[in-house]
Amino acid sequence: MRVLGYVRVSTDEQAEKGFSIEYQKKYINEHCRIKKNELVKIYDDDCSAKSFNRPAYKEMRAFAFKKSNNVDMILVTRWDRFARNLTQALVQIEKFREYGVEVNSIEQHIDYSQPDYIVMLSMYLSTSHGERLKISRRVKECNYAARKSGKYTNGHPAKGYCWKKHAKGEASELLVDESSAGLVYESFQLYSSGLYSADKVRQMMKERGLKMHKQSFLWKTKLLSKTVCHNW
Repeated sequence: MRVLGYVRVSTDEQAEKGFSIEYQKKYINEHCRIKKNELVKIYDDDCSAKSFNRPAYKEMRAFAFKKSNNVDMILVTRWDRFARNLTQALVQIEKFREYGVEVNSIEQHIDYSQPDYIVMLSMYLSTSHGERLKISRRVKECNYAARKSGKYTNGHPAKGYCWKKHAKGEASELLVDESSAGLVYESFQLYSSGLYSADKVRQMMKERGLKMHKQSFLWKTKLLSKTVCHNW
């Protein structure tokens, strides 16, 4: 049997739960050795499983769908490595089956020859889906609590601000970045004067060390120039 391995880990899972790409690869390698299956290749993704818009997964699917590659199985360690979206997962699994490729898990093996296989498969996938929803809710609750306490939770800070790191488990504090705040403030003032276009202001500020992508600068300047200057 010719097998393609698939392993996945998100950044949060790697940091918080200790999931390891290398561990999954070794697990699949050992399983194929014991079963005397031919492991053609292992594909790995470092991203969320809430959708199938993953680069390595799409590459693996294209390889498996090519008849000349004679792929028999897609193998994962557990079903949550394959997907955390019940509906999309079932569609993908059935599409593979149409091409004669079985998708299965080492720890949660499915016997597709049994008529009630769909019950067990749905249970495993539902558990993964439910866990994703719970994680999403916890993240939203934590972000809400952080914002209520004055913390910034929208990823990378805006130009003119910087992070002040706190102890592990505590939200970082958003502070004014003294090295660039003055230039940002001046940019808004210059544009608000009506004497310069937004792109002219961007070029002037670039010469003085404030580097921003053109579209980002134009959008933010036009949106904020009338409201930020007097509040900075």
